[in-house]
Amino acid sequence: MTPKKRGGSVVFDNRILRGHIVEACGSIKEFAKRFGITEQMMQLKVANKSGWSREDIIKASSILGITEASEIVRTFFSVESWEITVK
Repeated sequence: MTPKKRGGSVVFDNRILRGHIVEACGSIKEFAKRFGITEQMMQLKVANKSGWSREDIIKASSILGITEASEIVRTFFSVESWEITVK
């Protein structure tokens, strides 16, 4: 018997993150500047096309003034959709 392969995808809801960015920095361009990357790279991160490392999340949270762990989780890990596949 062959083991079943599991996979899937998660889409994160970035509306909370975008709200924090506008509130703290005014724009993604300014947020990217403070973060130290190009606006294009930040657009990819915010659009879920490029991942966030732990260090990225800590740095972004600091820039955005997010200090509560529960708000960090809500900001970076709110799930919009979750799909699990078993083959």
